[in-house]
Amino acid sequence: MSAAAKEPRAAPDLAWRNHRIGELVTACSIEISPRDDFAGERLRELFDPGTTVFVNHPGSVTHHDIVAACARLRQAGFNPVPHIAVRRLASFTQANDFLHRAAGEAEVRAVLIIGGDPDHPVGPFPDAYDLLASGLVGHHGLREVLCGIGASLRALARGHTAFARILAEAGPDALIGALVAEEEPGRPIDGLHLFTFGGVRRTAEWISGYLRRPLAAG
Repeated sequence: MSAAAKEPRAAPDLAWRNHRIGELVTACSIEISPRDDFAGERLRELFDPGTTVFVNHPGSVTHHDIVAACARLRQAGFNPVPHIAVRRLASFTQANDFLHRAAGEAEVRAVLIIGGDPDHPVGPFPDAYDLLASGLVGHHGLREVLCGIGASLRALARGHTAFARILAEAGPDALIGALVAEEEPGRPIDGLHLFTFGGVRRTAEWISGYLRRPLAAG
């Protein structure tokens, strides 16, 4: 191994690091429940139009609720991305209606397809792959399809208390700072996504407060 290869990677310039963190925080996407009071025009009180907003798919809502929320967000100037929890879809017809209406009524161009929390599907889609393999997704003009591996997501949901403890101890500032510190030239972080867990206003206040802070000294 050469001497150059043994040298540790230089720490990023402090000014650049702070700029990069601010850049990522400013452009982050967020997640919201379709029945949240902020899932529509009111979100403009907290976030700039153009923000990408993922609309989740809990068991307490229908795909009609998700489409309606996406339509309100689009009308308010946001970029809605619905979750499609395939194990909650009862039929091919329901899946087709979901995708058709999301694309038509809310001008959705990207979706996040996940298995969802249920261990057993209520319809013909056990996992995200099954919906993709059906050919339905390709018929509705979607430009981007994001996928989650159900087993991994369920494992992370079971471990959420441990992750929450780690995050509480480190804080989001330290976590994001550590990510940026390890960012490699030519392989930048694509972006940040903030799970609001129902705290949309609190998330916006954290972002606003963070961006108003003076540059860190180290």
